[in-house]
Amino acid sequence: MGSYAIYTRRIKSLNQGTQLDIEVKTPCLDIELQDAESRLSRLMAQLYEIIDRLNMEDVVPDCTRFLQPV
Repeated sequence: MGSYAIYTRRIKSLNQGTQLDIEVKTPCLDIELQDAESRLSRLMAQLYEIIDRLNMEDVVPDCTRFLQPV
């Protein structure tokens, strides 16, 4: 029974990467939007949607200090 548990854990860890590839779609840039601020806000919304879906809030650092006011 112990070897079965080890085998199951190994299979789950190997499949974890493929599951992330399935769940994470690449954010895409909408070139129809004219201004850069709209494109950036759309990309940030897509990024945070992916982070929320995968429950990875603790991975994202606080980068607001690097952003310059517009």
